[in-house]
Amino acid sequence: MGLLESLLFVIKETDDKLTQKLISKLLNECFTVRNEAQDELEKSKDKSSTSDEKAILSVFEDAASVHLLEAAIINASSKMFTKIYAECFINHLAVLSQHRSANFAVQTLLNCCKEKTEFEGMFSELEEHLEEILKSRKTAVILSLAQACKRHSTKQGSFQKMLMRALHCLEPKERQGLLAPLTLSLATYEEQANSNKLVIQLYGSLILQTLLSFNKPIQAVNSLLDMNTGDLKSVLTDQKGCHIMDAFMKSEFVGEKSRDKIIKKLQVSISSCILLFLMYTSFLLLCMPV
Repeated sequence: MGLLESLLFVIKETDDKLTQKLISKLLNECFTVRNEAQDELEKSKDKSSTSDEKAILSVFEDAASVHLLEAAIINASSKMFTKIYAECFINHLAVLSQHRSANFAVQTLLNCCKEKTEFEGMFSELEEHLEEILKSRKTAVILSLAQACKRHSTKQGSFQKMLMRALHCLEPKERQGLLAPLTLSLATYEEQANSNKLVIQLYGSLILQTLLSFNKPIQAVNSLLDMNTGDLKSVLTDQKGCHIMDAFMKSEFVGEKSRDKIIKKLQVSISSCILLFLMYTSFLLLCMPV
């Protein structure tokens, strides 16, 4: 499989027409091959409502096959991309997103989608299943979905609403101020309430950074501003969370007033840290033998 993956990338550089022929052959003779049980299941069940993993193609069960499928998606022309999406993914995205190996192919599909209308179809399949994907811990799919919303400038409000619902902070309204810390930890309101510490997840940090780059990031902005200084300091000094401030300051959709507010909020903490450092240094100097 590794050789075929490499071959797709090499041929793409010199002969795109041949690349598309090879991808077409792989699609017809490898990716879409079904066993008898899968054929019967497809005939007997409505594709749009099935959640049974048995309905997905065999290609998703093997990690090496998934890698080859990803290579095909990356190198596919727009027309071939649509064929792969239609024949391998459509109506099964929710199940595939939670699958141990297939979720990587879903990420690649979302990352490589160039047509806005095509992405909106993918979004429609996934939006009601964000909590299930979150519970399955396949959070990189949620990140790819958020980044695609940003890239295509569509469904951004819907994504944020569905994320808040998945994190249990959409209702009641007073929970909405917890969007930032819950996204950072990728924990529901109840899970975070039972924890005495904010644990920052890498994909949570990346999702929050993406929210801050949306056209209307006001809820994410206000939620960050509402965080207590201790938690905010923990975020900014954490290896996974430190780039939140970069995203906050660089976003063209975050206003100057919001930037000023977070700087003023942090000034007190920074001043306290400097004072403690000076006091500690003085103490060490006094304790040193003359």
